[in-house]
Amino acid sequence: MEEELKGREFFGGDSLRFVDLVVGLDSSLGGCQCLGKWEFNLLDAEAFPSLHAWGDRFPNVPFIQENLPSSDRLHAIFTNTRKGCWLNK
Repeated sequence: MEEELKGREFFGGDSLRFVDLVVGLDSSLGGCQCLGKWEFNLLDAEAFPSLHAWGDRFPNVPFIQENLPSSDRLHAIFTNTRKGCWLNK
């Protein structure tokens, strides 16, 4: 994914595309970055500079700001979902 973003603002080029939405809303990658509630960072700036920069841009896109639930709401959703996950048993 890092290579796909080199020299681009978004995966589709200069504007948000479907791939950006999928990656950005996925709790295992963009979701964690947008939430900022976890103790780990999957978008390490040193290891993945383009992906990290994308992760900073994604939540600031007006469409995303207008439609993405608040970080507190998303954190609650992901936390409650994780409680029922077989990984926690």
